[in-house]
Amino acid sequence: MKMDFIPNPDCHYMHDYAQIFTCIADGEFERNKTYKTLCLEDLWFIVYFVMGVKIANIPWWVDCCHEVQTGPKTDTIDLWAREHGKSTIITIGETIQDIIKDPEERIGIFSHTRPAAKAFLRSIMHILEGSDLLKTVFPDIFYKKPRTQAKKWSEDDGIIVKRKGFHKEATVEAWGLLEGMPVGKHFTKMPYDDVVTADHVNNPQTMQRLKDMIDLSMNLSVMNTGRRRFIGTHYNHEDPLVHLRNQKGLDGEFLYHTRIKPATDDGTPDGKPVLLSQEALDRLKAGDSYTFNCQQLLNPTPVGFTALDSAQLKEVEAKDVPGDLDMFMLVDPAGDNEDGKVKRRDSWAMLVVGARQDKKNLGQFDVYIVDAFISPSGEDEAVDQITRMYTRNGVIQKLGIEKAFMSMIESHVATALKKKGRNLTQESGSLVTLRHMNRNKAIRIRTAIRWPLHNGNIHISKAVPGIFRERLRSEMDKFPHWHDDGLDALSYLWDLLKDHRFMSPDSGEWVAKAEKAWQPQNQAVGY
Repeated sequence: MKMDFIPNPDCHYMHDYAQIFTCIADGEFERNKTYKTLCLEDLWFIVYFVMGVKIANIPWWVDCCHEVQTGPKTDTIDLWAREHGKSTIITIGETIQDIIKDPEERIGIFSHTRPAAKAFLRSIMHILEGSDLLKTVFPDIFYKKPRTQAKKWSEDDGIIVKRKGFHKEATVEAWGLLEGMPVGKHFTKMPYDDVVTADHVNNPQTMQRLKDMIDLSMNLSVMNTGRRRFIGTHYNHEDPLVHLRNQKGLDGEFLYHTRIKPATDDGTPDGKPVLLSQEALDRLKAGDSYTFNCQQLLNPTPVGFTALDSAQLKEVEAKDVPGDLDMFMLVDPAGDNEDGKVKRRDSWAMLVVGARQDKKNLGQFDVYIVDAFISPSGEDEAVDQITRMYTRNGVIQKLGIEKAFMSMIESHVATALKKKGRNLTQESGSLVTLRHMNRNKAIRIRTAIRWPLHNGNIHISKAVPGIFRERLRSEMDKFPHWHDDGLDALSYLWDLLKDHRFMSPDSGEWVAKAEKAWQPQNQAVGY
């Protein structure tokens, strides 16, 4: 176990390793006893000398190991830029050190799915199988041939080192939050790493389920003494790590100690890289800006970067909404996912929008949102809400409803409105089935809304309830990484406008059409 080591003059090591190794070679220090002390006391020693992470001999790695080792032992959130060593140091390195300190530990590693957690367990297994240093210095803990000697040594069942106590949990196990959650386990420590991925961020239901499963998994910790660490990067405003980071106790204090380590020294795109080369950082910056801000700068809401800026949504008094608008109603049903199932937090979005041709910009429209509803609802309740909104908003030229999987919602709405004297049919064009036609939803929303929003063409009446005005603003500011129900509904307006014929309110044609639209309804409801 000869140690070859060249000190980095820029690093502030916990120990003088070169001097220690010289003393061992000269017989002044007993080899195994010295290595044992270093493993117990020095996390960086484990990362560099035991795990063999040779790139760790730089100030960043040395300082991060020291901060983790001397900082809080539980209820921590480590948000570090991607590829900056957080999993190597915390999930793998500290787990090995925990076992050395106490072989009775029962550590459960949790990721979004079990295969992801097994990847961390696999790394730990590989190190413990191949480290002659650990086997020699800690023969009372580690097996020489764990695959044949240990009671358990597999990714599925976990691994068990030499220990005195009887525990139903292995020394280290790997579990998933979205699938494969264990039952009846009680872990002394629970590192949560890789709990959310880019595939999850555009699915609010999955994001909520991850949060729920994290809360549920807390019951798997040993009461009072169980320790928890969360490790990762940001993916969006509503990911589980943001949720946990903002949690406060009854005393108003944050429940978790958060360490944030962006890829640059000041957390801005133009800052100096703390670990990567400038060339590598520039290459990442050249990619998607939102991904760079989330994954490298740990800022899902960078100043000046919003795909849709809610500040450009103009609020107007109800009395200032023009009277010469053609009115449209747009409905985005809940449950328009792949399987058509409505989750309990799915939201319906219903907007009544007025539009007129923009005289200054040929081919563009002035848009006014005059009524809105964005909230979870059952289908019967939603049909009632659509009916009420439609009947209270005067002459609506077209009601557009997005086709949601196998739903027949448009038929139910037409039936309900007929009872109110409103005869809507697809043949007449008054009822329109809206279809995404294989268009990517985020691209469709951005393409429809961004230009008119940024050019001051989209307005919202203050008569719209504040909760829904704020919901639309949040959807804009967090687009495309949050709920987009209201924006989805609004984006379909431009589909309806493509073939719509606008008429002057002063023309006899407009008056005749209005009278025709109102006459049956007025007779039916007794106006």
